[in-house]
Amino acid sequence: MRRALRVVSSLSPRLAGQWVNFLWYRTHCVKVRPREQRLLDEAEWITVRLQGRTVQCYSCGNGPAVLLVHGWNGRAAQMMPIAEALAERGFRVVAFDAPAHGKSAGKRTELPIISGVIKQLAEQFGPFSAAVTHSFGGMCLLHAIHQGMSVERIVCIAPPLDVKTLVDQFANLLRLPEKVVDVQKGLLEKRFGENLWSQFSMTGWVKNLGIPGLIIHDEEDSYVSVDDGKLIARTWPNSELLLTAGLGHNRILISRTTLDRLSVFLEPLLA
Repeated sequence: MRRALRVVSSLSPRLAGQWVNFLWYRTHCVKVRPREQRLLDEAEWITVRLQGRTVQCYSCGNGPAVLLVHGWNGRAAQMMPIAEALAERGFRVVAFDAPAHGKSAGKRTELPIISGVIKQLAEQFGPFSAAVTHSFGGMCLLHAIHQGMSVERIVCIAPPLDVKTLVDQFANLLRLPEKVVDVQKGLLEKRFGENLWSQFSMTGWVKNLGIPGLIIHDEEDSYVSVDDGKLIARTWPNSELLLTAGLGHNRILISRTTLDRLSVFLEPLLA
């Protein structure tokens, strides 16, 4: 892909930018691990139609409801160790495969679509007392809250800072020339408006947020910089920051440190 984009970029940065923009909305299927599949099999499967799309949901446990939101190219299965831990503590947990992810329909999606689904899930399965997110899922949740959804506590694991950070990460991954990145940015502005850089921003959403938050980020996260989590924590009133080491971007989801700390943070909801 990098070689092909390099060739196209040398011939036509505009065409390469349009190709990158097409790839921006595409998702990729990730294989479910055996332990994740076992936990999925133990959950209740619920298929719903939201925003004209088939969305696969999973539920387990009883008690105050907690929504789990996975990241881009992730899946609900990744969040099932968290679901298991919270269900054992006395929570009812709802996880879902976002549109174009896991067993939900589609091959392309975007942040407003996922945040819209989150709001409808709250209406159908909520109200949710809390939400636990991973990576891009944090932005989707905070956008939904900015649009009127309500929860009492939020846990964001490895959250990215804003859409500019995501564009830069995508460009670095594909090693895109600056001219191609400029085309991609222009196409995003055409679709979402020139203010999208401030509109889709974690710091913008949390700076006046009264909901208590917990940010968990690994010092060695090679996908989303730990500096993103630190800045979000500094901007978010009434938030806490837990830094881990050696877990990276995904293994942090199954770490006992993570599971214990978020359980303690959510425990007051059981009262």
